Amino acid sequence: IRDKKSLGSVLDEITGLGEKRKTNLLKAFGTIEGIKAASVELLVEVGGMNRVVAERVLIQLRENDEEE
Repeated sequence: IRDKKSLGSVLDEITGLGEKRKTNLLKAFGTIEGIKAASVELLVEVGGMNRVVAERVLIQLRENDEEE
């Protein structure tokens, strides 16, 4: 089980994802797993997000899973 600090570091590595976007995503989806399970369209609906960053978030989170 990961603590919040290690989960945050996964999001910290994503280019274009600042504190406000990270906070908004976690508020909307609750967890990294929740974000990862969402579609690009759902991520874009979160305040401050755009399609390019939403796609980048999903790609990087899914690649991170493959590395583990």
